[in-house]
Amino acid sequence: MAELLTFLVIVTLSLLVVKVGTIALEKTGLSREASGFQSQSAFMGVGFTTAEAESVVNHPVRRRIIRGLMLLGFGAITSTIGTLLATFSRSEEGDWSPGTKLALIGAGLLVLWVGASLHPIERLLERVIRRALEKMTDLRILDYEEMLKLHKGYTIANLAVDENCWMANCSLRDLQLAEEGILILSITRPQGLTLATPSSRAELKVGDRVLCYGLEDDLARLGSRTCGDAGDEDHEAAKKRQRLRLVEERVEDKIAESESEAEVQRDPEMNPG
Repeated sequence: MAELLTFLVIVTLSLLVVKVGTIALEKTGLSREASGFQSQSAFMGVGFTTAEAESVVNHPVRRRIIRGLMLLGFGAITSTIGTLLATFSRSEEGDWSPGTKLALIGAGLLVLWVGASLHPIERLLERVIRRALEKMTDLRILDYEEMLKLHKGYTIANLAVDENCWMANCSLRDLQLAEEGILILSITRPQGLTLATPSSRAELKVGDRVLCYGLEDDLARLGSRTCGDAGDEDHEAAKKRQRLRLVEERVEDKIAESESEAEVQRDPEMNPG
């Protein structure tokens, strides 16, 4: 009996550790689905070569979380195997039969699985874990490179506005950089004043430095764009390229939506109807 209780306690603690790891990874900026998958994989000692796995390895805080999950998982798996061997190797008088022990283990695992699947219990558990993590440690070190998709051709550039710059002496509204797919994050004046998230009325002046976000090629063209007709023509060409990208993105979004709907129809558990 003691071995069976020990086994169920180890399984319960293992589920709790995986949940803690999932929430900890989620607080570093990883998506909920990816956090759960990476937490379970690390705890079970199973390696997967995925984009999420690479983002975990390249992130210092996530590496520490995964390392802790791997160590705890190794101890839990070893203890579980040892407990099971002790449970089924004992044959004392009056002890339960192997079939009865197996049935009790199955019943206990079923109760744990049902309890962990209940939404009220899951929400309460997550709330408690989040509060505990916030009090004990600070995990909100976000992976801005991943969040901004810099690995997909996007980047952040600090462009200088000189006398021949196409952007000089124009407001952001007149420049219409958003129509090129470029966002202005901040403007730094020569005297050191920074306009964070500037409004469309903000005017770029000679000597300013502009922090921009967009595709690397687009930002390179913008940085070398000079005033005059050639600069205006390049601006119009950039707007056309962005319109084509938007059309492609809408098509990809429709395809992904259709595939998701088809997946829901194929999987009865995902279809609430």
